[in-house]
Amino acid sequence: MLTHFVRAVSSVLAKKEWPWTLAAIGFFVGCSVSNVDTPSSVDPSSAARDPGVRGGVAGAGAPFAGLTKTELAFFSAGKDDFAE
Repeated sequence: MLTHFVRAVSSVLAKKEWPWTLAAIGFFVGCSVSNVDTPSSVDPSSAARDPGVRGGVAGAGAPFAGLTKTELAFFSAGKDDFAE
């Protein structure tokens, strides 16, 4: 029984596909290990936070200060189209 097993193993190892099989197994094991979640080293105090409700008037819908005449014309045309 042991002799049969040794012959089977040696015939598998003698084939040229064995290095490719071993490489594929190593690749998949490596991918599995590298995908393990690790604790983040990001400082929680620097994480994004919601600043809350903005005070004052919204000021939405007005063009930015300093637009050129061409930019203001595009803005006005877009505002008219949006209002339709």
